Amino acid sequence: MMRFLQRLGKALMLPVAVLPICGILMGIGYWLCPAYMMGGAVAEGLGYATSGAAYSAGFFLIKAGGALIDNMAILFAIGVGVGMADDKDG
Repeated sequence: MMRFLQRLGKALMLPVAVLPICGILMGIGYWLCPAYMMGGAVAEGLGYATSGAAYSAGFFLIKAGGALIDNMAILFAIGVGVGMADDKDG
């Protein structure tokens, strides 16, 4: 029983390890691109830039972190499949 629980814990480490990466990507993205958090028209009225290199980089980071979070169920499935495989061939 203990061996099964150890393997299950190891299998769940992949999606858990991805969560801080998502948070860092989205945090940096919102720092570079605060207008995305408020909505485009509202942000322009408040004086935030809605174009430029920093906005584009921030938008990319937000979308990259969001894609990982949106597909967390798939990451859990892959992590359990690979972690619980007998010969580590998933």
